[in-house]
Amino acid sequence: MIIKGSSRGQSATDVRRLAAHLLDDENERVEVAEVRGTVAGDLLGALTEMRVISLGSRTRKALYHASVNVGRDEAPQMTRGRWLEAVDELERHLGLTGHPRAVVVHVKRNREHVHVVWSRCDPVTLRCVSDSNNYAKHERCSRVLEERLSLRLVVGAHTRPADTPRPVAAATHADWQAAERTGVAVADVAARIQGAWNEAANGREFAAALALRGLCLATGRRGLLVVDEAGTPHSIGRRLGLKAAAVRAKLSDLNEASLPTLEEVKPRMKEGKMKDRRKLIGVAAGITPPIVIWDDLESWWQGQGATVTKEWNCLRIDFLGTRFRDYGGPGRDPRRRRADRRADQGAGVRR
Repeated sequence: MIIKGSSRGQSATDVRRLAAHLLDDENERVEVAEVRGTVAGDLLGALTEMRVISLGSRTRKALYHASVNVGRDEAPQMTRGRWLEAVDELERHLGLTGHPRAVVVHVKRNREHVHVVWSRCDPVTLRCVSDSNNYAKHERCSRVLEERLSLRLVVGAHTRPADTPRPVAAATHADWQAAERTGVAVADVAARIQGAWNEAANGREFAAALALRGLCLATGRRGLLVVDEAGTPHSIGRRLGLKAAAVRAKLSDLNEASLPTLEEVKPRMKEGKMKDRRKLIGVAAGITPPIVIWDDLESWWQGQGATVTKEWNCLRIDFLGTRFRDYGGPGRDPRRRRADRRADQGAGVRR
C-alpha cells in the first residue's frame, strides 16, 4: 500500500483547484463517498467551509489531502468497507480523529483508489494538528494495513529493515504529472538516457549520444540535467538509478559553464527545434506515432544505391553526395519523400 499526502488550502483558489482535481472527469469514475463534519454536503462547499473555519486560527494551510493506493492486482479485494477502514487508520496515525473530512473514490485506468481531505483545524478548539513527520506516519500506517488486510509488503524509506537499502522511486509524482501532460513517457526517456550512458565513455560522448536520441544536456539548479523533447527536465541519477557521485565522475570532463541552462533549453525544445522527433513519438496533441517497417525502408534505400546507417529513431542516408535522415513519415512512399526533398532543396529548404 502506498499513501501520499501533504497540507493544502493556503488560499480560496487552492481549495477550488483541489476540489476540481478530485472531481476531474479524466477519471473513469468519481464518487464522493463521504462528507463528514461540515454543513455543506458538496465537495467544494465542504472544503471551503473547512478553510473558512481555520481563519480563526493561525493555520496557513488548513487542509490535509492524502491518497491511498494499492497494487492493480490487489484493488479488486478492496471493498468499500476496507477503503474506509484504511482511511480511519490513516486518520488515527495523523492525529486527525474526528476532524471534518471528505472521502472521494476514483477509478482511473480500471484501478480504484481513494482520496481523503481533512480539516487540520479542530472546529471546536481551533487548534491545528501538526503535519510534521507525515511521510513516516504514512509508512507506519501502510505497514499496519498491509498486515491487517493481507496486502503485499512495500519497502518504505522510513520503515525498512536496518539492512535494507533506501528505496529510490523511478520517478517522482511531478515526473508522472509531466508525462501525463506531454505524452512523453518517463520509461521511454529513461531507456534513451540509459542507452546514451552505455555508449559513452565520458561526458562529451554522453552529450552527443543524448542528442542523437532527441535529448539535450543542460545545467540546472542542482547540476546537470537531461531535457526531453517536451522541455521536461530529468535527473540523470534518478533515471539511471545511480548516485550523484558516480554521475559526476563519468561526466567530469564537461565544463558546465559551456552548457546551456535549463531556462535556455526548454523554450528551444518546445518551439519546434525537435519537431520531427516530436511527431515521431507522438508528443504533439492528436499525433499518433507512425508505424514504420524499418527493414523495408532500409532495403528500398539500398536498392537506390544509398549507404544506410540505422539510428535509434531514423535511418541516416548517404545518397548522391548528400547526407540526410529519413524518419519514416506516416503514409509516405519513399520515392515521394525523395521527390519532396529535391523540391525542398530547390527552394532552399532543409529537411
